[in-house]
Amino acid sequence: VPIAIKKQKRDYSQLRLIISRSSKSKRQSQLIAEINPLSVVHQSSIGLKAMLVMEGKADFYVCWNRHMKMWDTAAPYAIIQASGALMSHLDGVPLSYEEGIAHSQPIMVANFEPDGDFMVLLKNIVDGNSLL
Repeated sequence: VPIAIKKQKRDYSQLRLIISRSSKSKRQSQLIAEINPLSVVHQSSIGLKAMLVMEGKADFYVCWNRHMKMWDTAAPYAIIQASGALMSHLDGVPLSYEEGIAHSQPIMVANFEPDGDFMVLLKNIVDGNSLL
């Protein structure tokens, strides 16, 4: 059953964020500090994290790694697309599987449509312009 993507403005402090268990990063720490999420769940595997978002057990995940292999995202992407959740690059551009073996940009998975303010926050983190 497809999930309904929420389009209303989100209270970021109510987000249930899922983060990498093994890949700690400055960007991940900045995101946590800036949105002060309701909860933070540590999990391995982009596929498992994507499925937790799809199942509604988490709301948002960002893979900051700019070299995520395409084979690690292919099945999760297909399932997320079919479910109605969102999986794209941080600029909102859908994932592409046409060139290379790795994605060249960070990837997000969400069970809501990020609003403009949230997208600016993510861009500022990527560009190193933390709001803190």
